Amino acid sequence: MKKLLTIVMTIAMVAVLTACGAQATSTDISQTKEESTEGKSEPKKEPKKVTEATIEETVLVDESGIKITAKELQYSSSRVGLDIVMENNTDQKLSFYSGTLGYAVNSINGYMISGGYVGEDIAAGMTANETMYFSLDELQLYGIADIADITVGFQIKDEDYDEYLVTGPIEIKTSLVDGYDYSKDTFAEVMQDKGLLANFDLSQIYFDATDLIGESGCKNYCQTVLKNDDGDTMLLMEVENKTEEDMYLTFGNISLNGVGVSSGNWSTQLVCAGKKAAASITLTDVLDDSTAKAFGISELKEVAFDLTGRDDGSHELWKKHIDIPFNGSASDMDETGEVLYDNNDIQLIYKNIVADDFEYSDDLHILFMVKNDSAQEITVDTGFGDIYVNKVKVSGIAFGVDVLPGQSGILDIDLMGYDLEDNDITLDSISEFSVDIEIRDDDYNEIDSTTLTKTLK
Repeated sequence: MKKLLTIVMTIAMVAVLTACGAQATSTDISQTKEESTEGKSEPKKEPKKVTEATIEETVLVDESGIKITAKELQYSSSRVGLDIVMENNTDQKLSFYSGTLGYAVNSINGYMISGGYVGEDIAAGMTANETMYFSLDELQLYGIADIADITVGFQIKDEDYDEYLVTGPIEIKTSLVDGYDYSKDTFAEVMQDKGLLANFDLSQIYFDATDLIGESGCKNYCQTVLKNDDGDTMLLMEVENKTEEDMYLTFGNISLNGVGVSSGNWSTQLVCAGKKAAASITLTDVLDDSTAKAFGISELKEVAFDLTGRDDGSHELWKKHIDIPFNGSASDMDETGEVLYDNNDIQLIYKNIVADDFEYSDDLHILFMVKNDSAQEITVDTGFGDIYVNKVKVSGIAFGVDVLPGQSGILDIDLMGYDLEDNDITLDSISEFSVDIEIRDDDYNEIDSTTLTKTLK
């Protein structure tokens, strides 16, 4: 299922790439020519074991009736735990959070980390013992074997869910800090070691150490494309926020193989001041297999997107258009289909109606190719127009698309499964549809509006 909203998230490449998932479908859009000709797996190489560093008991927070104390580190075969004590010395019940989608500032050795989750309600005058866990797999993918420091932060809310206290990042130094070399780029070292990646059942499609951002406040060290055994493919970009303020990196307007597949913002990654992060896009989430098949895309070769840096107030600091041809030039796309609109040097070509790839969804998708041979950027959407299937009005959402001059894009109209079911409409029973379409320029001035109608049988 396509994503509807910008997601504020930390990197979850371990969960996405190394966890067991569903079997790859028959249309594996992440297959590359390089992999198909190699025909053999990279020998696995064991990562270095994590050294069991220690910490001294440290008071992290002691203000406004809140006291949080870091007690010790504990180790198991799969994770590192930071034991903490949280004291609510106020006269009201409070909720303590860390490592959540709403507040995730945790890092280790200067790398933003997705672990350290806390979600605990504590009554007035009471105390809770908690352990913040960090995955060893994630640490090892960052090349972290010696934990020199752990930085954590807490967001505390009252019973009305209003903010009571936000601590900001708090650094805890370990027994290994004095001998640790922070100048080493441990993430890039791992990403260039195919044997280490094979240990996590990952294969590397692409690696490059060029700084594609080129901003004084944001350093880009490398980018890589990885694939797991289930065919999930992810782009990772190692970036560093060299400023003294937090920075949010937003991916948007994504194209694959030269075809616009997602307009607007796709995901956002927080990079705290002075920290590094592996900002990511899971490419196989951006383009469903059924959509790829409808457009004749069988092999991912190129990704392009807008990357924007914003401050904590959402003000734009810089914006870059980045194009990464990670497996040669973009492949040809199937442009066949019935042209339902041909005007203003713009064509809307009906491709197919397909079922949603998400196993728990009953949605259907009407797919169009948008060819923009005009001299201006356009946006194609349904606006607030009506959608009719078999002459019945149904609920739907259009994933509108922005298309640059001379390029093509995918217009995806998502028909809501619950409404289709209420009207006894199935994929096989659809005989016709009509949908209102708006075409606008880059300033959102209307170029044209029309109703696209198609009889299927």
